[in-house]
Amino acid sequence: MSKIRFKNTKAGGFFAKRGFYIALAVCLVAIGGAAWTAMNTIGKAPDPIDFPSDTFIDYESYVEDGTAEVDNPVSDIPAEPESREESSQPESKTAHMPNESERYTPPEDKEPVKAFYVVPVSGNVTKIFNDSELQYSATYDDWRLHEGIDIEAAKGSMVVSVAEGVVTDIFNDPLMGNTVVIEHGGGITAYYSGLDDNIRVAKGGTVDASTEVGSIGIVPCEALDEPHLHFAMKKGDDWVSPLEVMGMLNTD
Repeated sequence: MSKIRFKNTKAGGFFAKRGFYIALAVCLVAIGGAAWTAMNTIGKAPDPIDFPSDTFIDYESYVEDGTAEVDNPVSDIPAEPESREESSQPESKTAHMPNESERYTPPEDKEPVKAFYVVPVSGNVTKIFNDSELQYSATYDDWRLHEGIDIEAAKGSMVVSVAEGVVTDIFNDPLMGNTVVIEHGGGITAYYSGLDDNIRVAKGGTVDASTEVGSIGIVPCEALDEPHLHFAMKKGDDWVSPLEVMGMLNTD
């Protein structure tokens, strides 16, 4: 049996060489085509994208109103928690306790300044104050208490205020006649009774020592006595001796 052998003839070598070059050319063409495609794509603007009409926003409306209408607003958004308020409770502080030198000490009571008194009218004291022993009354022909002093003076004699004060009342009393009431301070109130109608002061007015009050008139309940001023004083609600208050009581 004869053996079959493949010999490398010249024709076979030629086609073998040609096939190699053809394959190489095809590769170069493919590479060139890919490169051209890439270069043609770079720098070319993309085609515009068409948005659906429901996403369009009117710019002019947005600028004027400051808001944009949205077809499907989002709901059920939880509210943003409010910031915590600062505590209104003041910081605790320790109270300052004053020491002995800082504690308030009320001023000591000073002795009241004694009022300066003048006599209400010049004359003799014909009856003194007595709220415990009876004195004879010529007008009533009996014995009774005398809660004031009688200073004898002619009718029309001027009567003055014994100290500074305020006129609190002026009235006509059936028993004591025209009467002026003056508060002289220190709880002392003076009653000037038996004046005529020529009263020189007014209710609510102020007086000084020696201010003219009125003139001697008549005391109805002591009409049979010589003309005089019936002068009485109260300290608080109690009748007191005018001579003792004014420091004119003669103890000799």
